[in-house]
Amino acid sequence: MAVLSAVAGEAALIRQLMMGMDDTGMILVQPTILADMLTAAALSRQHPVWLLAEDEEVTAALERALEGDPLPLAEIKRRRRRDGGGVSMEQFLKARAAAEATGREGEELVAEWLEEECDAFDWVSKKEPLSPFDMIVHGGPIAPGLNYLDVKSTKDGFSSHFHLSMGDAPFAAEADEPHRIVRVSGLRAGTPSARVSVPINEFARALLAMHEGAFPEGVLADGFIVSPATVGLRWGGPIDIEVSDDE
Repeated sequence: MAVLSAVAGEAALIRQLMMGMDDTGMILVQPTILADMLTAAALSRQHPVWLLAEDEEVTAALERALEGDPLPLAEIKRRRRRDGGGVSMEQFLKARAAAEATGREGEELVAEWLEEECDAFDWVSKKEPLSPFDMIVHGGPIAPGLNYLDVKSTKDGFSSHFHLSMGDAPFAAEADEPHRIVRVSGLRAGTPSARVSVPINEFARALLAMHEGAFPEGVLADGFIVSPATVGLRWGGPIDIEVSDDE
């Protein structure tokens, strides 16, 4: 519950809320609409009523962070340290669920694309969530022979950072066959495309070599935040992925 007081400089917000009241004296306000009202009323981010609102900018940044790109969220945190405010548990859980759905959607699209195109195809992570790769293919449109694939999906553009875990990297470094990243982007706009990396085996070995001995004993990293533009990564051109219509 958040209490508003006209004498505390909150009269502008109270007036906006009262305009929408029905005969019962009640009003149902969507969290995103409330955020717009709070911004228009210039109410401090430190006010607890912000915990009832859903700031779309923060939600998008949370999703990006949970997809593997923490930079937008870090920028918002820097601004919020000045202005105050926070994120509700409901907002965090919603963003996490959305990020997980993005990952599943990306894998589903890649599976639909490759399943009929490859000589052999296995969507491993669908059966084994802790697998250090998502799919294994033989032949097809990506490359001849056997290839391990790790699908990294984002609602946003190709250039967003992604997370390479300490499960992914050692497997790629030690794999005898090519290990590639399939970067799925553009899911927010409904026009997804994929770009496939060259094998990252050597790239992963270099990351692990730099990581080894970088921390004191007892300190471990859980992965790497990687820009697609990082030296050592190269990509094929964008491939449009058709979204099937299930209706």
